[in-house]
This record gives sequence, structure tokens and C-alpha cells, in this order.
Amino acid sequence: MLPSKFRMSAATLLMGLIKADQQINDEEVNAAYDYLNNLGSDEPERPWAPGDNAAMGRTSGNRLNEALGALRFSPEEDRMDLMEALWHVAAADGDIHDAEEEFVASAAEALDLPRSVVQIIRPSMGDANFEIAPRLSA
Repeated sequence: MLPSKFRMSAATLLMGLIKADQQINDEEVNAAYDYLNNLGSDEPERPWAPGDNAAMGRTSGNRLNEALGALRFSPEEDRMDLMEALWHVAAADGDIHDAEEEFVASAAEALDLPRSVVQIIRPSMGDANFEIAPRLSA
């Protein structure tokens, strides 16, 4: 998958997570943009910004399924990095809501990642320095 396709699919998944608890807040949105801007793309030096991709605003079931389908065949390392980003975004507002936790668990299953491994990378809420280092496999 081309990095830009990964980035657009990741944006769709991240926005679905942000909406999972029925509350969209700046901390979670900013954490999602931070991840997307650190991914790299086919357009180096061009940051991801609001309006770049309609995916950040459209997260119907079909779009989420398409994104998960596209991401499923990415290298496992990239999928694990995305799981880390999902946890980071979920925790950005200081609370991981039950709906966010269920969204991450469902995403992990759809991406063929073992639930046990995904739970290991879940941040503890006391870890204020939790950071992700996204990278795309060559």
C-alpha cells in the first residue's frame, strides 16, 4: 500500500475512534494530526491539515470497513504503530472511554492483531509521556 493510502485509511480509522465516545475534543483531534503528520507520505514536507482528506469527517460504516480492509494488508509493524496511535488518541483527553476501548479492540481484530498484544501497548492513564513513533515499513 502506498504511504498516502495508508495515511488516508489511518485518518478514517482515527476519526472513527475520536467519534466513538460521542465527544469530539481538541486533544484527541490534535493527537490524530500529530500521528498523521509524522507518518510521512508521497508528498514530503507537506503536513496533514484539516480539509486534506474528507476521511477525517466521514466515518460511515462503509468507509471504516474500506479503511480497515486497506490497512489489514500493511506490514504488521505499521499496524502495531497504528494501534499505538489509536490508544494515544483515545487517551489524549485524559480518559479512555469504554466505547473507545471497544473501538480499538474491534480495529485490532479487523487488522489481524492479537488482542493480548494490543492490550500490552495500551497506555496507563498515569503515563503522561506516552508517545508514538510512527514509521512506515519500506
